[in-house]
Amino acid sequence: MKIYAYLADGFETVEALGVIDILRRAKLDVVTVSVGTSKSVMTSHNIEVKADIMFDESDYTDGDMIFLPGGGNGTKNLLAHEGLKKVILDYYDRDKYIAAICAAPSILGHYGLLKGKKDRKSTRLNSSHMSES
Repeated sequence: MKIYAYLADGFETVEALGVIDILRRAKLDVVTVSVGTSKSVMTSHNIEVKADIMFDESDYTDGDMIFLPGGGNGTKNLLAHEGLKKVILDYYDRDKYIAAICAAPSILGHYGLLKGKKDRKSTRLNSSHMSES
């Protein structure tokens, strides 16, 4: 399974790196992707992380899953990236896996992809994007 993990300045360190670490220990192919202007991405706690590739280095059609970590500013930066929006909508349309943690599911809600879906216990998702549980 190939998983693309998208990193934007301001992502929450443990939400991204903890998940990426566990997936790699499980021998899954995880490729970290910077959506910024450099492979160096700064976490919400000012830890510099080097992504494997820049966003424009792939078309992402070979992936099985995308992963979006949370973090207030990181989520805003992911949401602002038009190329990532196209990838998310393509994965949704092709019924591929989309994983998002903490604040990042709000991106999916913003695109209308959570209508009719139930909240998976995240207090941050109690918004107009979610249906009643």
